Amino acid sequence: MDKIFDYVKDIRSKIPGAQRHGYLFVTHKICQTRGCLSYSAFGKFFGTLSKCAGGIEGVHAHALRHHWNYIFSKSMDAQESLLSEKLKFAPI
Repeated sequence: MDKIFDYVKDIRSKIPGAQRHGYLFVTHKICQTRGCLSYSAFGKFFGTLSKCAGGIEGVHAHALRHHWNYIFSKSMDAQESLLSEKLKFAPI
């Protein structure tokens, strides 16, 4: 966590364009997409990460996105049913 904080504070903050979006990792190479993160760059990053970090071999960025969306959708569905119950008994 400390290394990520240092990256954001000391390195990422100095990359032009990095503040225009909420992505954590951005392209540092001086090019047209500096400060952004293309799909291909993210795929390359994730491939390198999976080789370095034990336990995540076989995990792919696309699958992670779908898993996050599944968890998020379940959370929203649960909140919707709670909200519906509250509205059902709310005085008019």
